[in-house]
Amino acid sequence: AYVKISDGCDRWCSFCAIPKIRGRYQSRTADDIIAEVEGLMEGGVREVVLIGQDTGVWGCDLPGHPSLAGLLCKVAQAVRPYHGWVRVLYLQPEGMTDELIDVLRDVDEVLPYIDIPIQHCSERILSSMNRSGSADELRALFDRLRFEIPGMVLRSTAMAGFPGETDDEADELAAFVADQEFDYTSVFAYSAEEGTAAARMDGQVDEDVKLERTQRLIDIAEQMGFAATAKHVGE
Repeated sequence: AYVKISDGCDRWCSFCAIPKIRGRYQSRTADDIIAEVEGLMEGGVREVVLIGQDTGVWGCDLPGHPSLAGLLCKVAQAVRPYHGWVRVLYLQPEGMTDELIDVLRDVDEVLPYIDIPIQHCSERILSSMNRSGSADELRALFDRLRFEIPGMVLRSTAMAGFPGETDDEADELAAFVADQEFDYTSVFAYSAEEGTAAARMDGQVDEDVKLERTQRLIDIAEQMGFAATAKHVGE
């Protein structure tokens, strides 16, 4: 069962309309989340999946600023009598704290399944997306996760054809995805969302080029034997 731990988003990625649609980030309280989890366990559920637009910053707007790592420990305690599991989705790279890595590694009920949407690896494109990071920073993060968390399953998301993306930057993303060998990869062909900054940017990529770049990422995933799905960002 999916359990929403927050709503809204404060990131304002240039391609995304969610902050306008759903508003500012709002964390549910731990007590509310645990009560829902316990009810699901009593009803027969054995795995709960914690979701939100940006799960890594859960608690930033609550009194005392509790952390996602602490919440996971509480959820693990709630599912333990039922021999249940807990999984968490949609962690931004900045959300992978030392404390969270420790929980993913050491708490048996928390599955070592990490969903980190990168969108791209080019530092210039990420900056244009109003995101942070670079290929080197992402590579260092994934190397650390693989080293510290035995049996980790890693899922990510890549976006092809963002406005201004050059052939070289598309090649860089394809090479990065091939090198990382994610266990699961979602591939998005960029689509202009009304009211977003990216929709007003110069250098909109031709639709045929976007689809070709998307298909190349899917082909890389299939050739290397890991799973891939594809969709437009607005779907």
